Amino acid sequence: MSIRKKLLLSYAAMVAIPVLVFAATAILLFSLVFRHEGTAPGWGPDRGNPFAASSELRDGLAFVARYDAGRLLDGAFLRSIDVELTARQSGLVVERAGQTVYATDFLQGAGTLERIRAYSEQSGTPRFHPALKVQEQSYTVARSPIAFPDQSSGELYVLTRTGDIPPPFRFVPLLFLMLLLVVGATNGVLTWLVSRSILNPLRDLGKAAQHIKEGNLDVPLTDLGKDELGDVGRTFEEMRLRLRESIATQLHYEDNRKALLAHISHDLKTPITAISHCAEGLQDGIADTPEKRSKYYGMIRRKASDMNRLIEELFLFSKLDMGKVPFHMEPVELNAYLESFVDELGQDPSRPAMETSLAAESSGPVYVMADREKLRRVLLNIVDNSVKYMVHEPRRLDIRLTAGPTEATVSIRDNGTGMDRAGLPHIFESFYRDDPARSADTGGSGLGLAIVEQIVAEHGGRVWADSAPGEGMCITIQLKLTKGPSEP
Repeated sequence: MSIRKKLLLSYAAMVAIPVLVFAATAILLFSLVFRHEGTAPGWGPDRGNPFAASSELRDGLAFVARYDAGRLLDGAFLRSIDVELTARQSGLVVERAGQTVYATDFLQGAGTLERIRAYSEQSGTPRFHPALKVQEQSYTVARSPIAFPDQSSGELYVLTRTGDIPPPFRFVPLLFLMLLLVVGATNGVLTWLVSRSILNPLRDLGKAAQHIKEGNLDVPLTDLGKDELGDVGRTFEEMRLRLRESIATQLHYEDNRKALLAHISHDLKTPITAISHCAEGLQDGIADTPEKRSKYYGMIRRKASDMNRLIEELFLFSKLDMGKVPFHMEPVELNAYLESFVDELGQDPSRPAMETSLAAESSGPVYVMADREKLRRVLLNIVDNSVKYMVHEPRRLDIRLTAGPTEATVSIRDNGTGMDRAGLPHIFESFYRDDPARSADTGGSGLGLAIVEQIVAEHGGRVWADSAPGEGMCITIQLKLTKGPSEP
């Protein structure tokens, strides 16, 4: 869930929950107050609700006063009614022509009847007014007129105690306090939940950033949520992984650079030493015959040529490694291209004589996207590598072209000494030599096959080797097919 939805839901809950709880609390309080079973002091389940019972007696007496007033002169009847009212903490007063006919005992105090008359005259007839105090208790007063059978008039007063009946307004402070508590508790809980869902991921991000600051890139960032902070955490974790990979690659490049410098120093030192010794021999007069001098001059020329080739391949390898070699890609038909290459090998006087064959297993032209010059460099480097290990006559080189549904495969197999399969994964590494198959005695810069791999990779292809001791070497190049110039 997104942070925006969390905040919206928390705001809605902060409003809805207090309202619902407040309403439920108010209903519960009012139900406790006005339920049928009384709970106030002096009330009990056997007595029922005194307010309701007194109201029924009061209404019954008012009916008697209007339609059967003669019964209000019956002392036995009044005493029976008085017992019921007293049990409910109520009382009555009956007056006839200004004289008291009957009054409940607690209403017979000095001045009580006068106060009742005065209160009733001020309050109107008949109505309740909870302000009359009798013996420190509050009472409501109901007044009903009486028309006796002898045409005399009188008044009926029914007093009902209100002290034990809590009016609704007494619960307003309690309800207000309850509302404050519910609002505070709801807001506190929701704020804590929402803040925890935000602060915990931020705390984890801070710890992860501190680990990266200290150089520790091996501590993963876990427990990523599905909100915006989770997206930030996943981006941060991806950045950590890329940074760790970048540093590992940089360290690997640094190790390669150190190894490259060591190999360059070694491979340059060998021809320089040979040239220096030949120069010293010529200077000291050791080469005292034309044949010896010619031999020394030839050695100097070959070593200088080896140094020049090493420097050129090193320069090309460095530019390929940095991605600074331009490639001019175009559709190349491999059948014709390989035939031209085989003819070139047969006419090159600088290479030793060898038998070269080309077999094309395709029913038509085979096109690939390639840089003609760079592809020629790949083939020449593979041939040069094979020639160095052809120690048996006749030297033989077999080139085979195979076209698949989406890729073209060129295999170059020689009949050289071959090498152990354990060293095959390393032959495309720079300056790798496998004794005895890749002994330094065979010469070479040690960069030829490394350059092959880089150029093939730039073409979007791949290269691999297969060999066994005494069975020669087979190097295979695989390139993606493309459409010819005339194809739609």
